[in-house]
Amino acid sequence: LELQLQPHFLFNTLHMIGGLVRQDRKTEAVEVIDGLGELLRYSLDHLGKPTVTLDQELAIAQRYLEIQQLRFSDRMTVLIDVTPEARRMHLPAMLLQPLLENAVRHGIEQTTGPSVIEVSARVRDNRLVLTVFNTGELGAVESGIGMANTRARLHQLYGARCSFELRGQPDGVVAEISLRGDA
Repeated sequence: LELQLQPHFLFNTLHMIGGLVRQDRKTEAVEVIDGLGELLRYSLDHLGKPTVTLDQELAIAQRYLEIQQLRFSDRMTVLIDVTPEARRMHLPAMLLQPLLENAVRHGIEQTTGPSVIEVSARVRDNRLVLTVFNTGELGAVESGIGMANTRARLHQLYGARCSFELRGQPDGVVAEISLRGDA
């Protein structure tokens, strides 16, 4: 399941690098290549490891979002609101990646005006509650590979001890995961 998540992101990023090179934006292309290297290193370093801290996951997620902000600098705003307690909680490695990719692909890419991606995390009743919001519409993303893999990974690791909800609301889409993420 982990390996199925990586090609989608890899192809999108390589396409973006090609676009930056064609536009003669070499400095930005090098930044994206460096970021891609960090993301690939992280995914390989954590391949097969059951969990990481949310703090570790956020560090690589922020790198991914920095890459996307180069692409959508004129209209993408990123907000991250995570409590210190939540940062110590554990979750599956690369869990945020498909949520963020979907937020970009099905949200930011599909809108023409200012867009937002917001990542928030809290601890409630000894459970990590992780939320990713993006401007846009739910559409067909709910049945896509990224969401199916996320559900399958969570089910494999946590069974009924977690929940994953993807819902549309008037101003965007919310993905919410709740799981027991022991510190």
